[in-house]
Amino acid sequence: MCDAEFHRFPQYGEALADVLRLDADATAYLIGLAQERPRAVPAPRQRAKTEPVSPSIVELIDGWPNNPAYVQNKYTDVLAVNALCAALTPNYAVGVNLLTSVLLDPAERALRRDWDDLTEDGVGILRSELGSESTTRA
Repeated sequence: MCDAEFHRFPQYGEALADVLRLDADATAYLIGLAQERPRAVPAPRQRAKTEPVSPSIVELIDGWPNNPAYVQNKYTDVLAVNALCAALTPNYAVGVNLLTSVLLDPAERALRRDWDDLTEDGVGILRSELGSESTTRA
């Protein structure tokens, strides 16, 4: 159902309820699910896209010319990257969110044979890192 048809959900909901043979209470509940509700949780606070990285850390990873290296925060935002790592993909750049890139960029999916495992692990790690900071349920 597209957004333009959302206002007609009661019709769709009633038709769906008929097909599913729902009683009146279940039908009302189904239609109620589509009702817009006031937001129960506060909007997530904005966070800085990048955080400062110690110059010694930048110097350290830049000193590894034969090894790709980067620094990320718990949100998987790239904070620092060396030249070899940046040459692998444009997504290794300061300010880029690696998990978002891996999930949404088809080139990243093609680059990684273990994409399914990588994304499953990445989302799980992000959820565990955020813990109680998360204000929405995924």
